[in-house]
Amino acid sequence: MNEGYELGVLISKKKYWYKLPPFKSIAAYANYVNPNYALVTEKFLKSAHQYRLSVMPYTVNEHEQAKSLQKLGVDGLISDNPNDIL
Repeated sequence: MNEGYELGVLISKKKYWYKLPPFKSIAAYANYVNPNYALVTEKFLKSAHQYRLSVMPYTVNEHEQAKSLQKLGVDGLISDNPNDIL
């Protein structure tokens, strides 16, 4: 399925606000999880990394959000305005 490509799975805030995604199942076919930035906590990161999934939250458009997520240890960020988060 991912021959020649690295895959990421979008993780919605609506579906996973109260529970963690099925990281083990996701790791069977993807390299990344791409959660809404509001879902990222130490527990989220630790659980994803346990299954060797990189965490790259999406729609991080403010400098303070980016700074906070970087301190938590995310593997990358997805932004509409990358110059604004530097």
